[in-house]
Amino acid sequence: SGDEIAAMKDKLRAAEECERPQPTGVRIGNLIVLGACFVKLAVDAYLHDLLLAVFGANFRCAIWSSNMLSPHAAESGLGCHVDYPYHDIGFAHRPPSDVWLGTQALWLPDDFR
Repeated sequence: SGDEIAAMKDKLRAAEECERPQPTGVRIGNLIVLGACFVKLAVDAYLHDLLLAVFGANFRCAIWSSNMLSPHAAESGLGCHVDYPYHDIGFAHRPPSDVWLGTQALWLPDDFR
C-alpha cells in the first residue's frame, strides 16, 4: 500500500544517513533488521514460488540489501548492472550458461512512469 511504501522509504532514508555514499549511490545491507515491511517483501509468496520454480526446494536468501543509485550513477563509468554473482567470476572459471548461481529480485518503490 502507499502507507507501507512511505514507511519503507522513511526507514531507508534513516539507514542511508548511517552509510558512506559511493559515487554510484548507497548500499544498505541487512534490511531485515529495519522492520516488518522488509520481512514482508522477503517472504512474498509470489517471489517464493518463482524461486522454487527456478532453483527447486534448496535455495536461500544470501543477501537482502537496498541499492539506491545516485542521479549520476551512469556517468561514473562503472555502469549499473544486476548480474551478480556472474560479474565477479573470471571468464576462465565461469560455469556453463545453463547453471543458475543466483538471481536478483528488484522491488521498485517509486513510480517511474
